Amino acid sequence: MTLSVKNKQSDAILSMLNLNVPDGSKNSEASWKLLIYDQRCSDIISPLIRVGKLREQGITLNMLLSADRQPIPDIPAIYFVTPSADNIKRICADCSKHLYESYYLSFSSPISPELLSVIAKSTVQSSTSHQITKIYDQNLDFISLEDNFFSIHLQNSYSTINNSQLKPYEIEDLISKIVNSVFSVITTLGVVPIIRCPAGMEMFAKALYSRLREALETKTYIPTPNSQRPVLILLDRNVDISSMLSHSWTYQSLIHDLLGLELNRVKVEVKDTDKNTSSLQSYDLESGDSFWNQHRGSPFEQVAQDVNKKLHEWTEEREAITKKRDDTEDDDKVSGQQMMDQTRDLGSLVSSLPELRNKKKMIDTHTNILTALLGKITERELNLFVSLEESMIRFSVDEKKLATQLQDGKGTPEDKLRLFLLYYLSASSPSKTILDLAETLIDSKTDDSLINYCKKLKQFCGFEKIAPTSRNLPNNPTALLEKFSFSSLSGIMQAGVNYLTSSSSELVISRMVDAVMESKSSFGVENYLYLDPRDRNITTAPPRKTFTDAIVVVLGGGNYLEYQNLQDYAKRQQQQKKTGVNIIYGATEVLNASQFLEQLRSVASATEGSRPQRA
Repeated sequence: MTLSVKNKQSDAILSMLNLNVPDGSKNSEASWKLLIYDQRCSDIISPLIRVGKLREQGITLNMLLSADRQPIPDIPAIYFVTPSADNIKRICADCSKHLYESYYLSFSSPISPELLSVIAKSTVQSSTSHQITKIYDQNLDFISLEDNFFSIHLQNSYSTINNSQLKPYEIEDLISKIVNSVFSVITTLGVVPIIRCPAGMEMFAKALYSRLREALETKTYIPTPNSQRPVLILLDRNVDISSMLSHSWTYQSLIHDLLGLELNRVKVEVKDTDKNTSSLQSYDLESGDSFWNQHRGSPFEQVAQDVNKKLHEWTEEREAITKKRDDTEDDDKVSGQQMMDQTRDLGSLVSSLPELRNKKKMIDTHTNILTALLGKITERELNLFVSLEESMIRFSVDEKKLATQLQDGKGTPEDKLRLFLLYYLSASSPSKTILDLAETLIDSKTDDSLINYCKKLKQFCGFEKIAPTSRNLPNNPTALLEKFSFSSLSGIMQAGVNYLTSSSSELVISRMVDAVMESKSSFGVENYLYLDPRDRNITTAPPRKTFTDAIVVVLGGGNYLEYQNLQDYAKRQQQQKKTGVNIIYGATEVLNASQFLEQLRSVASATEGSRPQRA
């Protein structure tokens, strides 16, 4: 079974825009429609469907629910919103103003009976109840970023989950939000998973288990017939914070870390050397970009080399077109047959021009992004940070080089703090020299409490070292990046940028997922709770069972490095087993290192002098 959470969610959104008419049926109810959404549902749609595709579905206008909108009384409106009291109040106000011909209400998660009652009473009072054509619980309360990557988009999730001062109703609200979103993922995929989790996650797991059991028993959820059952693994972010702090070298992770990648969109400052000006350009990195699909998980230097190759190919194609055009213009005396052949050739060349323009657009996009990344890398010497962090994984860090980088190296104070924290978390006996040096890096009580918090995490959360297996690293893991022929990336050799060879090391969460899927006795997964929504029994002594499909949800935030690592693991397993292995990765939110550090500081300050929750 091939699970694609993005494709499934996209299909469900398109069905909603078609007024939930079954596939293959002609929608005679409305040809043209309006789409009204709140900000969260706009974020859900954004990575899936661009404006052009909305037009194809008959959406003439799409607007935020909170915006001031004029009446368009002869067109039906589709509302796609979260079922909140404020949103319901706004919908009722729209009805009372008779803004639209009819109303199709789609909620991202189930609406409560109380809010349904509010709609009923209000529309009766305004004599508009007949205009409410349909009400749907869509169960689409999550954001699909990749085929196998979703986010619950719950802001400040790490600091909230690790806040020991939450009141009971706040805990219930937190559990409800997370369970709603994970339930949405499950129902969108049409599966009934086996739920596994460590004891610290049992509140979330049991709530999800109860929600699934109730939906199955009441038949409000009917899974896809004969679908294979994946394992759903709920994990605490505290089992490994190192992957959230490390400097990555793969393309997608670098973009997220250095430039910011929000809902698959990146903004880059592009310089015009001819005019000596610069402008901020926005690029959508999505599945329609074949280069992005192939290289998002590739090392930086490989991406840059392949962009260079693409530019050479494009230049050759353009020159071939120019030559054929010139040859045709120079031939004054040609036979009728030759003229027909040349006309046919020119027609073929003309038809290839749009593809050629698209190729150039793609090349320019990635050249501009790579140029922006390169500027950050050289300015902060990020290659040296990556190299030192790589040596920590292999337990062979040169502490003199580490001390030099922390004291005299380039990089921002945050880069150095990340490097030190990674060293501290990975070292069995941290060097006194490095610890003393770290004191000079701390310029605030916030960072002091942060280091103390990490000490407690290391003590109480049982961090396990990653054995340096399957690294395939060379003796000398650094080399000079090749000089590129196109002007925007020339002179790189003189800049002395180094890179690390990509490796196949598995991060902590990938190894934990492997232990669950392969039923191994490691990382304590043999003691994980085992919950089967088709069974009333909850046990910590599950049957020994292996899985080829998994849904991994990290509570407290995730990132592209972890996602890519899991996908690489799945590919290796697929090659070894000669069968399909599919892993969907999700997190309460997607965070780069700066965003995670901000929440880590918040938790550390709040829990100074107290013991953090055990993972």
